[in-house]
Amino acid sequence: MRERLYQLGFWVLLLGYIIFYAPYGINDTDGGFITAYGWRILQGELPYVDFIYVRPPLSIYWRSLELWLLPDHLEIIAERVGFYLKIGLYSWLAAAILLRSSGRWLVAGLGFILSVHNYPAAAWHTIDGIFFSVLAFWCLFNWRRGLIVASICVFLAMACKQSFYPLLPLFLLIVGLYRGWRALLIALVTWLGCFGLAWGVAQYAGVWPDLVQQITASTSSGQALERGLYDYFRLDVRLWGLILLVLPFWWLRRRRWLNAAMAGFVLALCGSYCYSIYQNETFTAPVGQSRLLFLIALAYGSFSLFQLLRQQGSKVFRSSALHPYLQFFSLLGISWMAAISWGYNFPILFSAPLVFGCYWMVKERAAPWLHVPGGLWHGILVIVLVSTFRFAYEYVYRDGQRADLNMELSIVFPKLKHIYSDPQTFEKYRELKQLRQKYGDRFKTMPSFPLSNYLTETTSPLAIDWVFNSETNGQNEKLYERINARDIHFFIEREAIPTIKNNGKYEVSKYILDNLERIDETRYFYVYK
Repeated sequence: MRERLYQLGFWVLLLGYIIFYAPYGINDTDGGFITAYGWRILQGELPYVDFIYVRPPLSIYWRSLELWLLPDHLEIIAERVGFYLKIGLYSWLAAAILLRSSGRWLVAGLGFILSVHNYPAAAWHTIDGIFFSVLAFWCLFNWRRGLIVASICVFLAMACKQSFYPLLPLFLLIVGLYRGWRALLIALVTWLGCFGLAWGVAQYAGVWPDLVQQITASTSSGQALERGLYDYFRLDVRLWGLILLVLPFWWLRRRRWLNAAMAGFVLALCGSYCYSIYQNETFTAPVGQSRLLFLIALAYGSFSLFQLLRQQGSKVFRSSALHPYLQFFSLLGISWMAAISWGYNFPILFSAPLVFGCYWMVKERAAPWLHVPGGLWHGILVIVLVSTFRFAYEYVYRDGQRADLNMELSIVFPKLKHIYSDPQTFEKYRELKQLRQKYGDRFKTMPSFPLSNYLTETTSPLAIDWVFNSETNGQNEKLYERINARDIHFFIEREAIPTIKNNGKYEVSKYILDNLERIDETRYFYVYK
């Protein structure tokens, strides 16, 4: 009975999020990024040759397939539904790897809630990479004959984003320890076969040299070290203080106020996040809170593994007792890889292993002395998290307040059917449509708004859609040559002008401000040519 209730609760939660969150809000940066490049592929352009793209190409090709298959008026809303389904599915797959009991539905649900609020619902290479990574380990651990499929999924994850490159050595290590060295060889040969096939296709298409140059030139090992190590220790001192509420799980034991310590930690973590939202009155992702959860999960997992090694010594590597640790650390590794990023450099987009680490700690260290029924605790946890993020979502990512999102954008662009935003955003999109009608198809919005050419069914005349230095791949001079042809109208977002002038990351947009003539202006745009 409990199993069915937990299962039903998870699917109701997922469906509820799709209904109550997917239609609301839009942003002019991340939300249109992958779609813009998928649209270019449908126009016959090749990534790396016809336009600049500094990541492996799987996500944009996958998005182009969705655009080709779906009706125009469902493309954006379906993209958002897909976002929720991917996070729900990989949260469940992770929980199914870690647990066989009804608790897997709780871990999946809490992991989903934590992950899904912290990025705009849109196609995204990090989400795709996490999905294929988790699927790879699910095939390895939960499917006896899934080794080859798992190896293919590892390649697909790495074809989404560079931060998943460490997945291959991690996967091979886990395969060797879990299934033996013969299985490791099969996995490696399968992966090499996938790589060889992709290399052959890229060579045939003539994109291989440009692909290698563009996906290797924009990041450095120093940046990876910064995001993958140093950032985890740059927590607000108040968050470090919350560790004091975790320590009782080790030493309080029979004392009556263990319940209070456990509840206090959860409430303090959620409260600190709500306070930062209240202070800033804008969308704020739980950067420090998620890193703290990661550190707790890593510390307790390492502590438990150390205890096992002390008890069994080296023979543990030939024992099934090691398997739960292989499962846990493989998934925690995916969270860590997903956090190696320019922008969202924290491990929140895959929260299931963080939730499980805390769940594991509480179950082993505190559960014997807790006197509150588990089902009640689980219900309270879900309610607290849903309420916390419901408050946070009052300030939608790069849009207005949720209460003001009452304008359906399909009135302006039919492709935005079922998408709602505030009156200011509605007017901005209407201005874009009017400017396109006035100045024709050869226009480019700057520095962002990558969705603009897709919405107007035009092709960007510039070889990039989101124009800042990290994305231009050091090819600014080539972009300047194209700009100087003087056959493009540039619609510069007015609110971005101070950033363009004062932030060195927007050199191409600043070049336009300094060298082209401003010929028109509206409430939301300046027009340059």
